Amino acid sequence: MRLKSILYSAVFCFSMGVYAAEAPPVARVSAADDEPKSNEVRLADARTALSTGAIDQVIAILDGPIENTPESFVPLLLEAFRRSQRYSDGRSWVEAFSVRSESSTPLILALAQWEAEEGWVRRAAERIERGLRARPEDSALWAGRARLARAEGNPQTVWDASRQAIQYGAEPFELAWIQGESAIELGQRAQGVAILEGLIANTPGHLGARLTLARSARAGGDRNRAIELLWSILELSPDHAAALGELGSLLVRKPETHSTGSQLLARFREIRDRRERIERLTKERREGRDTPGLRAELARLLREDGRPSTALAIARLGAPQAEAIVRAELLAESARALRELGQDRAALQAFGSALIADSNRDQIRVELAETLASLGDVRRALAVLDRAGDRVDPREREWITIQCLARAGRPWNEIGPRLFQVVRNDPNDAESARAYVDAAIGLSSVAEARRWLLAWIEETPDSLSAHLALAWLVAETAPADPLLSVLDNWWAERLTRPGIGVDAWLWIAERRDGRGEPGAAELARRQARRALAIVGDGRVGDGRVGDGRVGDAPRP
Repeated sequence: MRLKSILYSAVFCFSMGVYAAEAPPVARVSAADDEPKSNEVRLADARTALSTGAIDQVIAILDGPIENTPESFVPLLLEAFRRSQRYSDGRSWVEAFSVRSESSTPLILALAQWEAEEGWVRRAAERIERGLRARPEDSALWAGRARLARAEGNPQTVWDASRQAIQYGAEPFELAWIQGESAIELGQRAQGVAILEGLIANTPGHLGARLTLARSARAGGDRNRAIELLWSILELSPDHAAALGELGSLLVRKPETHSTGSQLLARFREIRDRRERIERLTKERREGRDTPGLRAELARLLREDGRPSTALAIARLGAPQAEAIVRAELLAESARALRELGQDRAALQAFGSALIADSNRDQIRVELAETLASLGDVRRALAVLDRAGDRVDPREREWITIQCLARAGRPWNEIGPRLFQVVRNDPNDAESARAYVDAAIGLSSVAEARRWLLAWIEETPDSLSAHLALAWLVAETAPADPLLSVLDNWWAERLTRPGIGVDAWLWIAERRDGRGEPGAAELARRQARRALAIVGDGRVGDGRVGDGRVGDAPRP
């Protein structure tokens, strides 16, 4: 439920705070400007707009007659065209700039990247090779050739070009991943593993290197090392599709870990299917089979895939030409993307426009009310909610009402019972549990919330929501809190859904890091690994969190 995520981010704090502002509009330079902006200022403005996801602004700032466009604009402009999926415009720019006889390295690499993304890999390689014939000691061009060779599936060229790049001054760590990968593919496994291990030591968050090492370990028969590396990727990026698929395929083969593997594979298929659908729709757009309805679906899928900036660009591009019903959905998708980008005030306007296009959308009306509540406009939020029809989920309506009461400064004894009842009605809803905790923290009622949760657990020991809520409350208490041991034992014996338990422990770790308690944070992360390990086989680890001792995560 989207609205509950708002509760996570201090919805229940009484201070109105500072709202995430819309990216400031940047006017395109015209002849009417008293002081036209310099190219350097325009480029800086465009970079700022790109960082906020304002793709249309980037194009408006930099676009103009091709013959007057500085080469320094091209990489950023092509990136904006790519994100907005205006492929035909980008292709026109590529063709126009291709005729320039004197091309800078950034321009060559930007054009080659575009061509490679369009599927013209050989043409992109030839462009870089022409640049290297003119500037054979250009380390950036050699690095670009190495990366392109990876796309070509040519490990020998990757290895040779990356060594040339380093010889002429490129930083070794920038090419370590593809260089280590190519060494392994060329049969130099020990050398490749050493390169990648060094990269991970210096850059622990490099997921590509971890994945390559995991695949190498699996190919070499070291199943436990492969599993360990794949788990480490999921700790850093829970939706990493390749890691989900490969870890699931390893775990599903053994009876004791079959349940875990099946669930990881189900998540992998969900992400894979969504991305395949995005690719198909994108191809249809490139081939000219574009419709507002296609754009609405594509925007939704991109947003769900964690790409709100691109989703926003697509939805905005399709809205003006669409008929009312589809225009409403495009505007609503724009609003949802804006909310994910932290631009609630702009989202408010987009939701309002969506309702003007189609006044019968009760769900959009609910999302409008939620946005108003998040901005502190309680009176209007409740008024909009009252106009929503009976088809709206009663629990969703109740969540927004509670949110409004909190924003209005109502006390815990008025909010708490309503909130607790919503959570209690769904004993397996992790989002509700977390919202309950954030509400209690925001209203300084942690002790009272804990008392209710303990009573709930005593009454219904199998309530997942109650235990997860208690775990998140524990994150606000001392590291030696004995409740950690209680939770440890309960999860070890009963947990049947890996994502929820892992999320709970990682959330605890995040809170501990925020409070400057790295030791407690690491204990919680290790418990996340244990939660993954015990799901599906019923084993109980021998470690305890509550007294500061944790056993190593058991490995299948």
